[in-house]
Amino acid sequence: MSDRPWNDQETELLKTLVETTDLTFEQIGKRLGRTKNQCIGKARRMFLVRKTEHVSRAPRKEAKKKPVRHEAPPPILVSKEGCRWIEGHPERGKPVEFCCEPIERGSYCAEHAARCYLSDVRSSANREALKRSGIGRSTA
Repeated sequence: MSDRPWNDQETELLKTLVETTDLTFEQIGKRLGRTKNQCIGKARRMFLVRKTEHVSRAPRKEAKKKPVRHEAPPPILVSKEGCRWIEGHPERGKPVEFCCEPIERGSYCAEHAARCYLSDVRSSANREALKRSGIGRSTA
């Protein structure tokens, strides 16, 4: 095929073939002695519109969608008066449970508040809770 410039006769023939026939750009290119991509490029630059869309490839098959299972976890009942420290891990086979000891600070008992609010480690109540839980004990 050639890289020669388009002449007026080729341009008019391209316009006629694109707008009035169902020929593919490959077939039009063969008639004009041009490549498919040269014909597509020229047609786009001329803003030519096909009256019928020609699809040169087979339609794509839709992938089968796997059904998505949305199982809601069972509701966890939490007492407003008990510590809300979560124990257990369902993905590791351990059921989710809560500490439920009486609340001392925020939503936690003294022991778990000491773990959560580390900025208060200096207070005597938290120091005692840390000692009871084993956190903060030196191993030396």
